[in-house]
Amino acid sequence: MAKILIAPLGVGDTNEDIYKRQYRTAKYRFEGDNKEIESPFVLSVLVEKLKIDKIIVVGTSKSMWEELYKHYAQKIGKFNEKYWKYIGEKVGKSNYKNHELKEEDLKELCNVLDEYLKKINPNAKGGSKCLLIKYGINKEEIWENFDIFMSLTNEINDNDEIYLDITHSFRSIPLFMYVMLEFLRYFKNIKLEGIYYGMLDVYKELNYAPIVDLSPIFEILDWVKGMYEFTKYGNSYLISDLLEEENKLLANNLRKISIHIDANYLREVREDIKELNKILNNINEDFGRFTKYIIPKLKEFSERFNNVSSYYEFQKLMAEWNFDNKKYSSGYLCLTDSIFWMLCEKYGLTPTHKNRDLMKRLSYAVDLLFFKEVNAIYERLRDIRNTIAHADVVHKGVEFNTEKDLESIEELYKKNPPDIEEVIDNLIEKINNNEKNREYYLNLLNRLFRTLLIQKVINAYKLENNEIYWNFVEKNLLSPKCKNRCTNEKLKDVIEILEELDNNENVVEKVNKVMNIVNNYKDEDFYDFNVLEFALLNYISFNLSKTYNVSSKDYFKVFKWLILNRRLCSKNQIMNFLNNKYYKIFSYKRNGNKINDEILSHVKDIINQLNEDLSSIKKELPLDMLKKEYERFSNSKNR
Repeated sequence: MAKILIAPLGVGDTNEDIYKRQYRTAKYRFEGDNKEIESPFVLSVLVEKLKIDKIIVVGTSKSMWEELYKHYAQKIGKFNEKYWKYIGEKVGKSNYKNHELKEEDLKELCNVLDEYLKKINPNAKGGSKCLLIKYGINKEEIWENFDIFMSLTNEINDNDEIYLDITHSFRSIPLFMYVMLEFLRYFKNIKLEGIYYGMLDVYKELNYAPIVDLSPIFEILDWVKGMYEFTKYGNSYLISDLLEEENKLLANNLRKISIHIDANYLREVREDIKELNKILNNINEDFGRFTKYIIPKLKEFSERFNNVSSYYEFQKLMAEWNFDNKKYSSGYLCLTDSIFWMLCEKYGLTPTHKNRDLMKRLSYAVDLLFFKEVNAIYERLRDIRNTIAHADVVHKGVEFNTEKDLESIEELYKKNPPDIEEVIDNLIEKINNNEKNREYYLNLLNRLFRTLLIQKVINAYKLENNEIYWNFVEKNLLSPKCKNRCTNEKLKDVIEILEELDNNENVVEKVNKVMNIVNNYKDEDFYDFNVLEFALLNYISFNLSKTYNVSSKDYFKVFKWLILNRRLCSKNQIMNFLNNKYYKIFSYKRNGNKINDEILSHVKDIINQLNEDLSSIKKELPLDMLKKEYERFSNSKNR
């Protein structure tokens, strides 16, 4: 690792008489220092202050090379007037058209620079270089200078520390330095430690020139680049790193969003965006130097997904966003998958993967115009998606048009699908007329009936359309175990029909039963306190068994006893919450009340809580302790 100073050299006094040419001496002061250092060259001050290993001086053939030589040669006691005059005369004869001075003429100057560096720092590595550039007054010379500056990349190694002096010479030189360093930052592991400017402009006011470190400008440019990457390509990795010190919570959230978008984990993306909304709503816009400038763009991103109510809509918006940000593979994965979530929404079905698969199978099985349109769009998008997903190196990729493909989905969404009765009639017709695939169509029809019944009960209990509530109803509320506990004959009918759907007999009779329930039963026709209590106890036991990593069947009685034990539940915040909700629900039952909206709200609260992190229960209510307490309770009960 070497400390390298790159410094431009100006022309100073333009007098061609080398005995009269000189750099103006000035007093310089670093920020935080109380004393000034007097020198004709800022680079000389920087070299002493920073203990530089190597200097790269950049100038034109007209720059004051002879004075730079004189300054350092005298410091080491090796001034050669003949060489000084030789350089001075060449500089004097040089102009825009005639470059008398060549880089090889400056080799002795480079040696002097290295000797001086070793004098003030015996560990200095040396290797100083003097670089001649053109004036840069036209495009050709600008490109020549660019190539010259880029050649410096060969002089810089990984882990080198770079310091810039931008005080003197043409104003274009700092721009070239910036471009070169941007290149080096991305292709070599270097550290930009400082960009120094000697402010001679305020010399008369202060009686010295402050040496200012302008390296925060590079940090500002990083912020600009970070926001550009986020808004243009949806990449928040750089902006997350920059936010780390100012707002760690926001930094972590944006990093998660990018990781989950890149992995196409849309459920996590949706949760991350909700979290981002909360952070932005609570953030202080005066917090941090840069945070306040990026908040509007972050809000613009998050608001794009606000008020999204369905899986289909979110996937379509994610497809649009991916296309806008040139993420075509993720875009087509989202767009293709959105079609069958759309059908779930159209038919009012909870968006579970089972229901999505059912919609996909129905679209192929049912001979109706709407489903034929669905298939045509799906098959086109599927071909694009499959080529992308399988990284096909054999077949030519399918041409795609993101705008038209999005439009085709939006047009499909505007259309009304056939009524569910029409779908059922079409399936029955296929069952009657297609002996070969009869069993397949029967199974499909039974799946549809099962889905319609479960959805009807979900709606009756005013549960939200998500997989958590679907599983609660299907596996607990409508479990065959609940049949003997039913006091409501209509709910019992539903459970019995669901059992019958496991076989493919009496199709017409099933159609009439199912459609009668779907079309004619009211919400209260499905309410049964006994079944609800048993379903909740089973659900509580199942989720606690997962938390404790034990069998739900073996520990059902223990967990049932626990949820009723106020003393033990009070030792854990989550169990205390569940216990209170449970007692509120079944105090209504004991008092002979009917199920109402308040009860259903408590049921949802219990289900939601059981799907959060329950690890604190295991810590604060150890299983061994629960077993001992339960055994003590059981023994006392049996006495």
